[in-house]
Amino acid sequence: IVYSKYINFQRSNPVENAANGFASTNYKNSFTAKMPVDSLFYSLKALVPVTKAENSVGLDEVITSKNEKSGRYFLYRYWYEQNKIDPYAAYKNYMKYAIAVDKRYRSQFGYGFETDRGYTYLKYGMPSEVITRESEPTAPPYEIWFYDRIEQDDQRNIKFIFYIPSLAHNDYILLHSNCRGERNNPTWFYELYSKRNDSNVRNMKPDQIESFYNELKNSFDNNAVRLWEELK
Repeated sequence: IVYSKYINFQRSNPVENAANGFASTNYKNSFTAKMPVDSLFYSLKALVPVTKAENSVGLDEVITSKNEKSGRYFLYRYWYEQNKIDPYAAYKNYMKYAIAVDKRYRSQFGYGFETDRGYTYLKYGMPSEVITRESEPTAPPYEIWFYDRIEQDDQRNIKFIFYIPSLAHNDYILLHSNCRGERNNPTWFYELYSKRNDSNVRNMKPDQIESFYNELKNSFDNNAVRLWEELK
C-alpha cells in the first residue's frame, strides 16, 4: 500500500491555520485529542514521506514549531481525508507499516523513516528487488533498489542506488535514482568508485567520465554499473 493523499492547507501560516482549524472542529472525541505528545510528533514525522510537496512545508512547520494543537489538527485532518468513516483505522493501518520501517532502518541519526531508504520505502512501497553489496573491494557498501512499477504516476523500471559514503556516517544515503522528483546524479558511478585506490579515477577529467561508465558496464570487479544496467 502506498499512501499518497494529502490535505490542502492554506499556505500563509500553516501552524496558525492548523491550530485554528483544530479549534473549530469537534475533535474532543477524535483519536488525536488525547494522544500523548511524543506519539503525536512521532506520527507526524512518519507522514513526511507520503505528504504531497505542496503540503510538505506546512507539515514541516508544524513539526518544527512543536505546536501541539496544530499537530493534533494536522494529523486528524490527514487521516479523516483518507477515511471519513474511520480515520483512526486508517491511521493504525499506516502506523503499523511506518513502525516496521522505523525498526528496520533506524540509525544513530534518527527514525528509520527519516533515513533515505526508510523514506523511499514508505513513499513508494516495497521494492521488487534489492541487490546489496557490502564487501566489493573498490566501492563502499551499496544497495540497488528496483521497482517494476510505481503506482502514483505509473512510472516503470525505476531504480535507486544508496551507499555509505564513509564509515563515520555509517548509514545508506541516496546516491542516484531515475525516479521523477528524486535525486538524479548522472555521475553517480564516478562518486561511488572515485575513492578506490586508483589515481587515474580520482583525477579523471569530465570528458573521461563517460568512457569510465562504459568500462564499468563490462567489469566484474566493479559491479554497480553492470547491475544497474541489467535491472529491467
